[in-house]
Amino acid sequence: MGGDISAMLYEAQLPPSLWGEALATQIHVWNRLPTFSLKGMTPYEAWFKRKPNGSHLRVWGCLAYVFIQKDKRRSLQPHMEKCVFMGYPSSYKGWKFYNATTQKHLISEHAEFDEGIFPGLAKYKATSPADHTPPGSPPLVPVSTSVPMLDLEGDSDVEVIALRTPHAELPLDAALPERTPTPPASPAIVHAPLPAPAQDPPPDL
Repeated sequence: MGGDISAMLYEAQLPPSLWGEALATQIHVWNRLPTFSLKGMTPYEAWFKRKPNGSHLRVWGCLAYVFIQKDKRRSLQPHMEKCVFMGYPSSYKGWKFYNATTQKHLISEHAEFDEGIFPGLAKYKATSPADHTPPGSPPLVPVSTSVPMLDLEGDSDVEVIALRTPHAELPLDAALPERTPTPPASPAIVHAPLPAPAQDPPPDL
C-alpha cells in the first residue's frame, strides 16, 4: 500500500504531508472494487446489500473547476474557481477540493474535472518518487476504513458549497470514535514507618 500512496503523490505532484488524503481516497475506491475474499463482491455491497455506483470516482489530484454559487460572487467575477481534487467527504455526497490561491478547502458536488492535468501545488514540485518518503518515516499501515481528513466543524478554512442532505453511506466512511486519553498513573505514595508506641513505666512495688 505504501508504494501505491507514493505513486499517487508523485503523479499528482503533491507533497508527502497529503499522504492521509491519498490513503483515504484509495480506501474509498477499494471499498467499491470486487475482492476475492468476498467471492467477487465489493465491501460496499457486503455492507449495504446493494451494488455501488462508481460514476462519482475521479482521478486523485487532478485539476478541477468548482462552480461558485451566485450569491458568493460578483457580477463580473468568474463562475468557476481552479482547484485540486482531494477526495471524497465522508458524510456528504460530493467531492473535496483545495484552492491553492486562497489556501482553503471546500466541498461541492458541482465541478468540472480535467483528469489529464495535475496542477500540484505552486510551492512544491516532486522530482522523483523518493521525494515522498521522508527519511526515518515509519511504514504505512493499512486501515479498514477511510478517515476524513477535513474537520468541517472546527476548520474555518473549509467551505461547503451547494450540497444536498447527508446521504446514507455514513456507516462505511464514518470517522473512528475518539478515544478519551488515559491519565498517567500516579506514583505510589510511600509513608514513613510509624514510631513504636511508648511503653508505660512499671508500677511501683
